Amino acid sequence: QAPPEQSIAAKLGVAAGDQVIGWQSLPSDYSGAPILGEFDPVPSWNALRWQLLDAVTGEQGFALEMRDASGGRHIKSFRQGDLPQVTPESDPLKALGLFPQITPPSEWNQLKLGPIDALSFASQRVYVITKVSMRLMLGLLTGKTTLKQLGGPLSIADMAGKSAQVGWQPFVAFLALMSISIGLLNLVPLPMLDGGQLLYDAWELVAGKRITLSLQEKLQKVGFLLLIALSLLALFNDLQRYLLP
Repeated sequence: QAPPEQSIAAKLGVAAGDQVIGWQSLPSDYSGAPILGEFDPVPSWNALRWQLLDAVTGEQGFALEMRDASGGRHIKSFRQGDLPQVTPESDPLKALGLFPQITPPSEWNQLKLGPIDALSFASQRVYVITKVSMRLMLGLLTGKTTLKQLGGPLSIADMAGKSAQVGWQPFVAFLALMSISIGLLNLVPLPMLDGGQLLYDAWELVAGKRITLSLQEKLQKVGFLLLIALSLLALFNDLQRYLLP
């Protein structure tokens, strides 16, 4: 699609019909010199989307190799200092101005990989999703990510239904994303979670003694209250998002 007028892509001259075919990360001190080296192929919009989120949340500049409607190729550089900031009030992808061409599912190209290539591709995708998710979770503590982005059961059901309507592949991808998110949440160092148990083990390793049972019980109660509060906040966000005008 054509990028919004005030977006970074529009200012760089990206036009409707341009297709991203290659990706290359840029060093933090990149000053506009000619880009050398090979570009990593971009097999799909979903892959590009996660790479964009990784670059924006990690404040890492990048260059895109693009092919226009006539078949010509050109390179657009998104320098680190030009990237949008991740804030509660803004959508970084909208500020970048890179959007997919809307096509019906019947016209989508399927990415077919062998077992080894598929395992490598999936591992890289999980790694990128994990990095982005961890940065966004840390953003809740630093204020870069708004608590309004937390979703509860209504949001999960809505996204699951929409992905299932598109096809079984997006639905399975959504389930994989949920599995990664739940796994990361479970590693948060709070009592009642596995991350809390790891924190207990780390304390025992450093201090040479276990936390007393009475203290563990108190911490478990605190962790339980925090989880309940987080769940209620997510449910409240859902009610505001779907039920309230």
